[in-house]
Amino acid sequence: MQPEYQVETWCKNCLFAEYTDNTQTGCKLGRHKIFNPEENTKEEDGVHAYVFDRFCTAFRPEEWKLVLDDEEKKDLVATVKSEIFPPLGIFMFLKTTVPNPLANLKNRIQEIKDQTAGTLRYIVVINDKVEYNEQIHSILHDSFDFEVTEFHIVQTLTQQRNLLFIDDAFKHAKNGWIYVTESNRKIRKDLFEAIDNNINVKLNRVVLVEPSDGIQGMIFQAAVHKFLDGSNSPIDPETGEKVRIDFIQKVKALAEKGEEKTVFTQEEFFNDAS
Repeated sequence: MQPEYQVETWCKNCLFAEYTDNTQTGCKLGRHKIFNPEENTKEEDGVHAYVFDRFCTAFRPEEWKLVLDDEEKKDLVATVKSEIFPPLGIFMFLKTTVPNPLANLKNRIQEIKDQTAGTLRYIVVINDKVEYNEQIHSILHDSFDFEVTEFHIVQTLTQQRNLLFIDDAFKHAKNGWIYVTESNRKIRKDLFEAIDNNINVKLNRVVLVEPSDGIQGMIFQAAVHKFLDGSNSPIDPETGEKVRIDFIQKVKALAEKGEEKTVFTQEEFFNDAS
């Protein structure tokens, strides 16, 4: 008997299901190869459609076309891919201990604009020098349309780069994924595309991509950060004292309890994107 909490997708009424003689034989997005390699089906009214224990973000019923304009209807696969493209934000630490920090910031923004796919939803610049705030705001204002890409500044008082400052920046976060970087570190131009490829093509259950150095390059789900309360220390129910455990440790501890891989190294993640 299937547990009440088990997620299930049944492709019967999905526009992208492909049939031969009332039996599903494929998916226009190719997702069945990963979601349902054994091609399990469920029958109703003589129609046999795929069924599997994963949530499919690309499932679209016939009614979906009613909300699309004529241009979107021309290529439904491209339209749904656009709809499910992962929303992404960036937390960028302004590295003020290296030469030309503001020039570095401008370079990173240009790399964001030159991405091979997608559009940045928001950026938060974490800055430890008050005197740079006005110039940072001017650069962000001149670079982004706030209606498309929101921009914010978080002021810190030290040059440390740790997870607690990510907690401070998180008040500006939105649903989706967050990439953490420093302003003197180049952003690969296929970053957004790699995230989409992992989530929507490889269909990896990405919760966290571990940083390569300190916090550099970390990618994580905003919803998980909120659920785990970031790096805020939980209270030990027996002693009543705070337990020192950061966000990454919390995610790894949670991942160990599951069967699916949800935590990836940089190498695993970007190799999977190719």
